[in-house]
Amino acid sequence: MHRINDRFSIIDGWLIDPKKKALVNPKEVDAPQNFIYKHHLIDWDEVYDEEFNIYCEDDETLFEVVETDEYWFQIDPITGAILKVSRVDLGDFTCLRCHKLSVGSKKTLYIHCHPYEKTHQGLAR
Repeated sequence: MHRINDRFSIIDGWLIDPKKKALVNPKEVDAPQNFIYKHHLIDWDEVYDEEFNIYCEDDETLFEVVETDEYWFQIDPITGAILKVSRVDLGDFTCLRCHKLSVGSKKTLYIHCHPYEKTHQGLAR
């Protein structure tokens, strides 16, 4: 975690308010544009995808700082789209621990911890 000032920190390109335990949209912060580029901050509009409203983040440290909750999702077997569902919906669904972002008018993005696993290939003997 890289501390910017008394209010903000950065983890893996995400701007965070540790006191609120929430991600902060860099576009909503009164900061010069070069601040966003200098720190390689994530643009929420670029990671949002209407069809796949879940974003997998591999940095587990992020989820130690921000609040998460359980949300239910269903994968469309035809398109592969990940759909947010309620517990009462019928069908196969899975529960994921996510941080919920409100990206814009009726646009929600769920950030899910999905750590990158390195595979080690052994040498043939």
